[in-house]
Amino acid sequence: MAEAVLTSKGQITIPKEIRELFGLSDGDRVDFISEKGWIIMVPLKGNILDLYGSVPHRGKAIDFSKLRERVKKEMAKKFRK
Repeated sequence: MAEAVLTSKGQITIPKEIRELFGLSDGDRVDFISEKGWIIMVPLKGNILDLYGSVPHRGKAIDFSKLRERVKKEMAKKFRK
């Protein structure tokens, strides 16, 4: 298991083995999800064009904030396994 230390400024260094495993490099963004007492860090990769076709259009407005939360929870479940 990889371990990191929190600095007085609230910063951590992601261990090299984790950065390599997820292909993280300078300037990459990550999202933090709080789920039942866990902090889950999810790499944010790609761009908006990668999402093309992933949301079905049913002729009504889509609440993207609800969709975003659902996707975060699904990703959190996937990474917990």
